Parts: sequence; structure tokens; C-alpha cells
Amino acid sequence: MPDHESEGIITLGRYDSNTSRYHNIKSYVSSTEASNYLKFSLHNGTENAIVDVLTLNGNKNATFAGDVTITQTSGNNILYINSSGGGNPVIYMEDSAVKWGQFVASGELYFKNETTNVNTLKLIGSNATFAGTVTATHFYGDGSNLTGVTVSNADTV
Repeated sequence: MPDHESEGIITLGRYDSNTSRYHNIKSYVSSTEASNYLKFSLHNGTENAIVDVLTLNGNKNATFAGDVTITQTSGNNILYINSSGGGNPVIYMEDSAVKWGQFVASGELYFKNETTNVNTLKLIGSNATFAGTVTATHFYGDGSNLTGVTVSNADTV
């Protein structure tokens, strides 16, 4: 067991012909909550090299080095977060028919149909912009700000 405030390492792997391929679980134990961690490091395909993929901190934070993917055990629906393109992080929801993305850019919240590459909904403050038809069972208010409305029977408006 390592001394106080030092890192302990469990190594799992193999060694053959002067090449090591291994994974590590690193543990750091301290008297302060935020300093404690467990790190999971995996062999990255290069001999004698690993990369940290997950860090669990004593302050209850988890840090993933790559994308986070959640997949159902049945069906083909996927939820994942990706920012690998260097842009804003995107939460993706996907099934066999369509892929949706949700992201924030310049303070605006977007819902994007990634399959057709259309921003279907954009929320800016208390305003909403839709790319297509808006359908509702009821509209409320006096309608004084509605435009482009075709009336077929003025007596029922």
C-alpha cells in the first residue's frame, strides 16, 4: 500500500518480446475530498503506452476523456454527448430513422435534425423559431400579432 498522499497503481496486462501492453487502475488517497481519485488508464495501441480514459474524484465528479455513449440493451436507440469536432458539445439522440442534436451556441439553444441538417427549433431568450409547420390543438391570445393566416369563413374567426 502506498504512503499517504501518493499514487498506488494496479497494472493488468502482458509482456512479450520486449513489448508491454497493459492497463492501469491508479488510486490517490488524501485527507482532502477533492484530491482523492481513481483513474482508469487503457493501452492505446502503442507499445508501452496508456491513456487516462476515466477519472473518478472524491468530490463526486467523473471525467471521461472521450465521448459518452449510452445504448439500450434492446433496440437501437442511442444517447451520446460529443464535442470531438472542437465546437460546442452536442447531445445526440438517435434511432434507426433519424439523428437529433441539441446544443447551445452564442446563448441560443438549438434542436437540429442531423439527418436532414435542419435546425428545426431555435430558442433565443423567450422567443422560439421553428423551421417548419407549428401545429397545436389550441392557440390562446387575441391573435392580433398573427400574420399569414388564411381565413375561409370570417364569421367563425
